[in-house]
Amino acid sequence: MSKNILILQSSPRIGGNSDILCDEFIKGAKEAHHNCEKIYLTKKDIKLCTGCLTCDDTHSCVIDDDRVKYLKKW
Repeated sequence: MSKNILILQSSPRIGGNSDILCDEFIKGAKEAHHNCEKIYLTKKDIKLCTGCLTCDDTHSCVIDDDRVKYLKKW
């Protein structure tokens, strides 16, 4: 059974050790017939939580950033 795998690369050093490790993981996952997508978090606009707790009531965040479109992938 094929799975969809989302890899979140958070190191600012593209091409560095963490990035190479992500690529090796993707290589193995693809050999096992899984679908992979790698996202570079340092290239995205993702803001920190403000602790307003609105999400407790609404089940969604008031901060409008790139995080919203990637949450749907999880």
